[in-house]
Amino acid sequence: MVVKNTPLIAQYLSVKQRVPDALLFFRLGDFYEMFFEDAEVGARVLDIQLTSRSKDGVPLCGVPYHAVDPYIAKLLRAGYKVAICEQGQADGKAKGLMPRQIVRVITPGTVGEEMVLTAAEKSYLVAVVANEATGGYALAALDVSTGEFIATLVQGEATLREEIARLQPREVVVVAPDEKLKAILKDVEAPFTALDPEHYPPERARDALARRFAAAASSLDAAVAIAAGVNLVYLEETFGHDLAHLEPPRMYRAAEYMLVDETSRRHLELVTSSDGARKGSLLSILDETITATGARTLANWIVYPLLGRDAITARQDAVEELFDADLGGEIADALKRIGDLERLAGRLGALRASPRDCLRLSQALAAVGALRNALGAFRSAMLRELGSALAPEPELAARIAATLSDEPPVNARDGNVIRAGYSDQVDELRSLASGAREVIAKLESSERERVKISSLKVRYNQVFGYYIEITKAHLERVPSDYERKQTLVGAERFTTPALKELERKILSAESGLKELELQLFSRLLRDLQAMSARILETARAVGEFDALASMAKVARRRGYVRPRINAGLRIRIRDGRHPVLEAGMRPGEFVPNDLDADPDTRQLLLITGPNMAGKSTYLRQVALIAIMAQMGSFVPATEAQMGLVDRVLTRIGARDELRRGE
Repeated sequence: MVVKNTPLIAQYLSVKQRVPDALLFFRLGDFYEMFFEDAEVGARVLDIQLTSRSKDGVPLCGVPYHAVDPYIAKLLRAGYKVAICEQGQADGKAKGLMPRQIVRVITPGTVGEEMVLTAAEKSYLVAVVANEATGGYALAALDVSTGEFIATLVQGEATLREEIARLQPREVVVVAPDEKLKAILKDVEAPFTALDPEHYPPERARDALARRFAAAASSLDAAVAIAAGVNLVYLEETFGHDLAHLEPPRMYRAAEYMLVDETSRRHLELVTSSDGARKGSLLSILDETITATGARTLANWIVYPLLGRDAITARQDAVEELFDADLGGEIADALKRIGDLERLAGRLGALRASPRDCLRLSQALAAVGALRNALGAFRSAMLRELGSALAPEPELAARIAATLSDEPPVNARDGNVIRAGYSDQVDELRSLASGAREVIAKLESSERERVKISSLKVRYNQVFGYYIEITKAHLERVPSDYERKQTLVGAERFTTPALKELERKILSAESGLKELELQLFSRLLRDLQAMSARILETARAVGEFDALASMAKVARRRGYVRPRINAGLRIRIRDGRHPVLEAGMRPGEFVPNDLDADPDTRQLLLITGPNMAGKSTYLRQVALIAIMAQMGSFVPATEAQMGLVDRVLTRIGARDELRRGE
């Protein structure tokens, strides 16, 4: 039997055809509804009630529109895309259904909302393109929440997999992947999106990149330009075109960093422990950052240890100076007030910042000035360079403070956004709107006097507007100019021409006030958007300083020393300790040990002993010390010196949990 679709379901199916690979959130009044297969998936993943329409038996489930973020976050974490379909305003002439259209498609790699993102982790969208000229691959990674845009060329399938795993993307996109590329990426632990080659031809990708970043596009390898362009087009189609905070694609070479393959990263528990939690990892020991930007920077340094001696030395010099510095007080207070300036700048660049975000920016910029003053006292080249990169923008901060009220709402449409005294028009409308209570009180008093009814009331509700209420005991005194509006059990409600005019003025003032405040806020937001790239530079300098300060605090508290990096190949560690295991034990309980390896005299070390003798601890300890040294950190030892290590390979056969004492 064929069931004829209702007009609403027909409209839904028409919209759904445009986003077949996304769960469609279809706005119906105060809810986003899902129908058919989307409803079955949504109910299962979100753990909400699956029901059906009584008219046609169509499966459905829904979530409230005003509290939708947690539901979207849960679906994205499960690897699904979400298309938001809003209902428009009817023009008053058309009959039937409200018009509806898709306003945004949210995918795991193109989300910028704070509730969905993890503060201490980057959120990369990665595009992969085969490089026909070399037989390798081009890879572009873009984080819409911070504007970071990086790209690289890799050779070989294993290297491609390793680099994607190191980036830990939220989503990977590929244009028309062939079977070979599908096989390469099938084990990548991220949602995978195959794009239609007719919709994403190479010419479109290159043109999109050239329009946005002409200088960068002309200098990039052809395959890299296509990968970066695919990323950009996909982001614009899902997130939107207001992306002023995106930086031009920056090339990097994987060979510039120590290679720690995915298996070794997992066994060494660099950023997560074996159960996927942060606790028990090297990151959890080294991270005493105050800002989320600093936490993300530190995690990136752990995954990408340096191979350049000058760069390592610059970080070590900074950590050494900070080792003896007072990192509490003014510096800690400034970092707390700055907060996650990087993602705040991202919201500004995408025109998605709230009035509270803008006020927070003003407060953060004031704190940037305090941090810059504090950094002026340091001598190391890196700290002075970071200090000079901090731009407090006092004029911008002053403008925000002068424009916005002390306690603005989250939504600019809610009113009370603009500070009193900033705009004469706002002040005038606000005076009229806020003075309505006094005006109504005067009207109530005068009407009581005129009709001689002391119990007469002038009130307001959202359904009937303003009205005069008179109890039935006094109805014989109602004057002829009163118009009946509503009948109650014990009273009648009326209006008058004068009350109608007063209502029109008050409601007009309230709506006009909100519209004017929204216009003024939008103008401010546009001006802030133009500054988002500059603010991002400041945010990244803050993040690097915070990461350096964290390493210095940990080194001082845990008794770490500065390792000496030389041009040789010998590795010598005296009284080395496992940083994670030591942190979970009582002071002095961990027994330190030495290592002396040299390709000329002691090229191979054979470690023997019974189960639970500490062989795995020793192996991992040496690897972790090498990684810490080349990320610029001090290390857990009495003395350490080594040449540059270009790769760490660690594989532990039997599963063990060192931090749990297993």
